[in-house]
Amino acid sequence: MNQNLISYLINFVIYFILQVVFLHHVTLFNTAFCFVYVSILLFMPFNIGTIPFMVMGFGLGLLVDFSYGTIGIHAAACVLVCYVRPYIINNIEPISGYDGNSRPLLRVMGMAWFSRYALIMIGIHHTLLLLIEVGNFSLFFSTLAKIVFSIGFTYVVILLFQYVFHSSKGGR
Repeated sequence: MNQNLISYLINFVIYFILQVVFLHHVTLFNTAFCFVYVSILLFMPFNIGTIPFMVMGFGLGLLVDFSYGTIGIHAAACVLVCYVRPYIINNIEPISGYDGNSRPLLRVMGMAWFSRYALIMIGIHHTLLLLIEVGNFSLFFSTLAKIVFSIGFTYVVILLFQYVFHSSKGGR
């Protein structure tokens, strides 16, 4: 358990620093944003409890909010992701089921399952985050474009990180 905790803390620090130091100002064509920090929540083990997970998501979101100078939008999006994750995981469960101690990593679950899971979770996160940021529906098509392109951008970056950081390590 201590080895897992250390692994989670190292992942947390890496993804958080990547987000707030390097990816904070990265945008593609002023439309696609990369919020790779959400992968901290995506890669937690299947058997984590919902309430502790939501508290962790709230803390992560607040840290990002403090770093970005926003007021609660990242925290809200992270808490929503933590809340819906068990339902999403149950709805896309493979026939063989899950090993409770494993993590939803690409090399553990396979490309089809991982893509479905990651795109749904990233989509939920980005949709809420960007809708709260805009605050109304007057810029609906512009916001919709930002949501779609940001989901794609974040997904591609997370896939790259999966191949770089998690390809040779164990998924447990």
